[in-house]
Amino acid sequence: MAEKTKRKASDEMSFEQLYAALEGKARALEQGNLPLEESLTLYEEGAALAARLREILEAAELRIRTVQRGPDVDEEPPDAGPEDGGDFGEDAYE
Repeated sequence: MAEKTKRKASDEMSFEQLYAALEGKARALEQGNLPLEESLTLYEEGAALAARLREILEAAELRIRTVQRGPDVDEEPPDAGPEDGGDFGEDAYE
């Protein structure tokens, strides 16, 4: 249950807040003077923060690609039929 609470808390944090939290955990781990269990806990929390940051970045990348493509690119054009100058099929050349 504590993991779900942490997950919800991380969902409400901004990218910058999440990144700062990850940096803090990394600094604590780099010092190397923590007990094993505490180090493992920090590592797990850091991994969860990194996953959340990755999700945010992927969503941002998708938004950027959508903007770059423009509003009409999401819709596939219909296949051109005979009336549109498209493929007429085998019978068209007989």
